[in-house]
Amino acid sequence: AEHDRGINCMTLNEDGSIIGSGSDDKTIRLWSAKTTPIECIGILKGHEDYITCLAMDSGYLISGSSDRTV
Repeated sequence: AEHDRGINCMTLNEDGSIIGSGSDDKTIRLWSAKTTPIECIGILKGHEDYITCLAMDSGYLISGSSDRTV
């Protein structure tokens, strides 16, 4: 459940329980920070190019990509 290419950005939710990572593989992965080891709990797809930025706020995940979409 790892990224296939390099990771460009990461974000952490407000309570520190979920980490988001964005990659050159055009996916965002969500990770549980409360498990040992950390485990992937979701893979988000939809961007047509690599992920450049991520933010989490109030239960929302916002992503930007070099495909010029948010």
